[in-house]
Amino acid sequence: MKNNDYTCREKVRQSNGNFYIPRERPETTIGMTEKVKIGCGTIFITVNYDEDGICEVFTNLGRAGGCPSQSEATARVVSIALRSGVSVQSIIDQLKGIRCLSTVRKKGLQVLSCPDAIGKVLEKVYKSQCTIDSNYEIQEEENHVVDEVKE
Repeated sequence: MKNNDYTCREKVRQSNGNFYIPRERPETTIGMTEKVKIGCGTIFITVNYDEDGICEVFTNLGRAGGCPSQSEATARVVSIALRSGVSVQSIIDQLKGIRCLSTVRKKGLQVLSCPDAIGKVLEKVYKSQCTIDSNYEIQEEENHVVDEVKE
């Protein structure tokens, strides 16, 4: 099947309301990378966003890191879900709490698995975005009131 054939079928299905096509990845994003200690090493998790919100997640395992294909797959599916309109909180709820055997054996870790780490970093960025948005709205309202008084 050619790429164009697949795209045509997606568009037909989308117009029938069966599923969503992810929006294109923006040319430029802003993001945060966090280093997280996991049961089998270290994972670096990058969460990027644009003017429409969080749009992608990347993972990179350190030298002594666990399951790179599983972490990459999780990040790719999360990225498509984010660009398809799935709520960030729904994704966080699904990822947080997933356990991995390698973390059970080590005490003092802050995460239960790679997916749990992705969920926690995603939540951290999401909460910081919400704080920024609410501060902007409050500032915008204050400016609006000042403008009304001046008139």
